[in-house]
Amino acid sequence: MRCSRPLSEVARIQQGRYLAQNEMAECPGPGAEVPVWGANGILGYTSEPEYQQAVALVTCRGNGCGKVQWTRAAAHVSNNAMAIIPMDGDGVDQRFMYYSLHEANIASVISGSAQPQITRTHLSAVAISWPDRGERERIVECLDSLDQRIANNRFLATNLESIARAIFKSWFVDFDPVRAKMEGREPEGMDPEIAALFPDRLVESELGFVPEGWEWVPLSEMAEFLNGLALQKFPPNGHDDLPVLKIAQLRSGALDPDKLASREVGDRYIVSSGDLIFSWSGSLMVDVWCSSDCALNQHLFKVNPASWASKGLLWAAIQKNIEGFQAIAASKAVTMGHINRRHLDEAFVALPSRESVKIMSSSLDALTENIIHARLESHALASLRDFLLPRLISGRLSIKEVEAAANTEPCEHRVD
Repeated sequence: MRCSRPLSEVARIQQGRYLAQNEMAECPGPGAEVPVWGANGILGYTSEPEYQQAVALVTCRGNGCGKVQWTRAAAHVSNNAMAIIPMDGDGVDQRFMYYSLHEANIASVISGSAQPQITRTHLSAVAISWPDRGERERIVECLDSLDQRIANNRFLATNLESIARAIFKSWFVDFDPVRAKMEGREPEGMDPEIAALFPDRLVESELGFVPEGWEWVPLSEMAEFLNGLALQKFPPNGHDDLPVLKIAQLRSGALDPDKLASREVGDRYIVSSGDLIFSWSGSLMVDVWCSSDCALNQHLFKVNPASWASKGLLWAAIQKNIEGFQAIAASKAVTMGHINRRHLDEAFVALPSRESVKIMSSSLDALTENIIHARLESHALASLRDFLLPRLISGRLSIKEVEAAANTEPCEHRVD
């Protein structure tokens, strides 16, 4: 490690302060705008920050002992974490500290087996990379630009998901365009071609009022819900094995390279980026997979839309029903709640003709493709950041070398 110095020479280490549960709000709001950071993220919210700007944290107790976090903004730090404040540093040095701590050997100073912990004294002795100010600035500029792009993409994807859900609810649940026509108004915010597909009348049905000419279609008819396999029956054989996709991986979006299955599972059970996956057991959720190929484990459905349906429509339709499915699963007196296929038969969506569905779904599909694009770009940027971070911090790679490799352009301009 170049310019290696004990942490105590470049930073102050401040133990967090205990805050009782009844002193924190569960959600942010008036009088509770400041996040309280604990060992593994935000515990709650309070009114008074201990730190007026973002700081790097090291978890000092519990299973996450040694974890490095970044508060992103003003914060209160609980007693299970320590804030690392650079000496006479500004925002650049704060950020560099966060990156540099990732490469410090913090694990070497963890003590205690029953209750792992790190003391300030021991952490003070940890060696940390601390190059000259100019190099710190250049490294932060490069890595932070990647992190900003990742954050922007995640924000964009989240907003697009919200928009897709809002459109689905407006068109296929609340029937807003139909109600607008009933009141003599033109439907708002949609292409005239799509607006023309909505009737101007609601009629009674067994499941409630529905646009004239529409029908209630069960989810089970809108797609094939392909259940995954018991992948322990397909152990890896060393020939281009596949990572296993389980509920945990679907939730985190990251695969475990140590959990593999043979490709003998067959093509139908291989999940590729862009596939719609529905967890029907345990933590019920539905999401579009945006990572590398993997094998579909049991308890997960690979949702293959019918020829007339679409991924965007199915995603929104399942999301609309997910709370009901979660309630069904929670009501089961078993260790892992779940739904059955019959619940897909009993979950209905009001839809027009197949041809109209295709046209109406185009908006949802466009949003879905943009979400996938934003997520994939985030993955690529994160991979690039994770490749560069240890090399830049350790000095094995310089910013000049990065820019030279990127044809002399700044690295943030080479990630499109």
